[in-house]
Amino acid sequence: MGMLIVQTLTDRNSIAAFVASAEGMPVLGLGLENFKVRPTVPGADGSHLVIASVAPSTLRGFYVLDLAPNNRAPQRRGLYVFDLVVEKGEDRGQALSSVILT
Repeated sequence: MGMLIVQTLTDRNSIAAFVASAEGMPVLGLGLENFKVRPTVPGADGSHLVIASVAPSTLRGFYVLDLAPNNRAPQRRGLYVFDLVVEKGEDRGQALSSVILT
């Protein structure tokens, strides 16, 4: 299993994610099925979020992920903290991330 380098930038209702191979080369061709939101601890903020859509940026290796509360989530605005997990084949990476839901 290889390692992916994942870095994120917080925005309102979305995040920008950069994904690279262990060698630092941008990873291309990722979609919704490659990204997962995971709570940092059981029952934490990440358990209340879903990734609504993923769009590649014009910059190689960058993706914009729109996030939304899931159907079970309490309706609240503010900062959500979670782990973003990225998988492509046998390669995997993750980053601590956050989003501001408005």
